Amino acid sequence: MKAILPILLLAAIAAGGIVFFKMGKKPVRLDPEPPPPAIDYSSFIKPLADQANNRNLAALKTFEMDVNRIIKHHKSKLRSAVAAAVQEAADYGSCCKIVYYLAWDKVRGGTNARDYLDKFTTRFLDRPVATMGKDLNEAVEQLSYKLRGSTLTLATDLAAIGASADGPRPAVSDEMSQADFDKAMRDLGLNASGVLVSMVFDAVAIGKSQLLAILQKKIGPIAARLFGKQIAKLAGSAAFAAGDGPLPVGDIIAAGGVIWTSYDIYASQKEFEAELYNSWTNSVQEGTNKMHKQAIAHASELVERYQKLQGNISSQTLGHLSGADK
Repeated sequence: MKAILPILLLAAIAAGGIVFFKMGKKPVRLDPEPPPPAIDYSSFIKPLADQANNRNLAALKTFEMDVNRIIKHHKSKLRSAVAAAVQEAADYGSCCKIVYYLAWDKVRGGTNARDYLDKFTTRFLDRPVATMGKDLNEAVEQLSYKLRGSTLTLATDLAAIGASADGPRPAVSDEMSQADFDKAMRDLGLNASGVLVSMVFDAVAIGKSQLLAILQKKIGPIAARLFGKQIAKLAGSAAFAAGDGPLPVGDIIAAGGVIWTSYDIYASQKEFEAELYNSWTNSVQEGTNKMHKQAIAHASELVERYQKLQGNISSQTLGHLSGADK
């Protein structure tokens, strides 16, 4: 019995040590797995936005080259039209009519002289100016096509981020109308209807107001100044005062022959032709330069509007994708 007691005592001490060790040991805790890193969607969006910006700038560059070509081509035609119009306006018979109508309007009032002088610009210059305006309008429309296509391509590419590659993609066409573009954008959940508010450009109207109108305003004062002596003689003549209305062409020339000599008309005629040609040629240069500047300014603003729209689309896409990951 005495031999067993030491053994039991050692067993008791060992059991107590085990219990003490277990009570003092801290439980093992497993750390949670770290969350997956957030997706940097901006790294996907920025390259697409940069590509759209490059397309925009390339379209603007092409437009500027087109405008330069159009202006150069039509400026040559306008100069030829000016030469033809001036030659007819400075013809002896035309000069007689100009003097007569200016004298008649001076005495009786009216717009006979202005109506007659406007015929030279209408006959020779109206069509070339309108044709140039139409070509400029077409260039602007081509730029609009390219900007719409660039914007829709960007919107479609952005919509594909995080979506199924098999999803429907709107067709991008080089001839897409504004209405088709707006619908395609709405189909992607985007609104682009306000991008072209107040963006109106009509080169035909600009040509008439800034070129034809200027030419028409210049011919009258030039004729009145250079033919002033003949106008004054005719306005004060008894034959002219007795008339009750504008005379037929033959009578105009016959009446003029009584009042002035052929030398008087010839001397003023040549001066009138030279000054009118120089004046109208300078006006064509100034007018086409103004149309060129307005076309470029309109195009630059158009590109800026589309770039702003593209920036909004990129920002909306980034916000949507970032929010969907939370």
